[in-house]
Amino acid sequence: MSKTRNPNLDVIRCLAVLLVIVIHFFLNTKFYDVTINSWQLEIMVGMRTICMICVPLFMCLTGYLMHEKELSWEFYHKLWPTLSVYLQSSALIYLARIGIFRERLSLADGVLGIFSYSTAPYAWYVEMYIGLYLLIPFLNMIWQGCQTRGQHQLLVATFVILCILPTFLNIFGKMIPDYWVTLYPLAYYFSGAYIHTYETEVTQIPLRLVTLMIVLLSVMHNLNASAGRIFQWLPMNDFGSSEIYALTIVIFVGILKARLPKTIGDIAKYIAPYTFAMYLVSYIGDQLIYPIFMNWFKTESAMLAWMAVPILLIFIGSLLLAIAQKLFWQLLRVCLDKFWQKYQVL
Repeated sequence: MSKTRNPNLDVIRCLAVLLVIVIHFFLNTKFYDVTINSWQLEIMVGMRTICMICVPLFMCLTGYLMHEKELSWEFYHKLWPTLSVYLQSSALIYLARIGIFRERLSLADGVLGIFSYSTAPYAWYVEMYIGLYLLIPFLNMIWQGCQTRGQHQLLVATFVILCILPTFLNIFGKMIPDYWVTLYPLAYYFSGAYIHTYETEVTQIPLRLVTLMIVLLSVMHNLNASAGRIFQWLPMNDFGSSEIYALTIVIFVGILKARLPKTIGDIAKYIAPYTFAMYLVSYIGDQLIYPIFMNWFKTESAMLAWMAVPILLIFIGSLLLAIAQKLFWQLLRVCLDKFWQKYQVL
């Protein structure tokens, strides 16, 4: 019997890729180069704070969905679809970089860049995910070795203390070890596993007030750190920070427990299979649209007023590119299969 698809998980995927595109708005404009000295830029600081949950949502979702997987050759074989999308997207981005953006990249540069995750400039996540995927069966052995809720809580707390909490506590001087902070994806993975395992209890927690408090405190924290100077991109407000971790968890659980209209679920169900490719190929839209956007809208007020336009254009364009990419490779495979069958007959 096939499992019923949870539309809320599709919404999480779609929200995550949308927020990635929003985060890249700040990356591809002058936001990180200007002094935070106006209310428009302060609003952008708040938006940037909230949108940083984008990648952590994907990490948390991985733990939610994969924590019961076991070690087998079949499991490793299932990594291929992800690698295939990465290779296809890298090929498309390479063609765009040499054909549209006129970059001087040889074929060797493009091929070698696939292995160094530079042909597709947003592919750092792929490098992280491959390692995480290979670890999943062994992470799950640790998870399944914990027999009680208390043991699971202690496991999650251990990774949060080692990987997440130092980004906050060590602001005041080194108070706890921070050697393991780069392993923050594991904290999100086990948190996702915990949410799935104890979903009934977790979704009973009232989240509105908690979410509001986390958002306000995080935004105020970032405004205080960057007021009167350029935005301070620090461990305390990066993907593995305490504030982003807390916000990711409450948003993830909030969407999970929400009663969504069927229309939203249907739209998310259609878009969700393309989110990984959208994430990668959004680089093309960024490079096409933001130079034009920055030429037209040069002030902070104009950027804030019109920022939804490039974000929506890139989101829709990335979806269309992802669909076209999938159809192209499917058609190519059909043609090659027919050619091979004809060749065998001859």
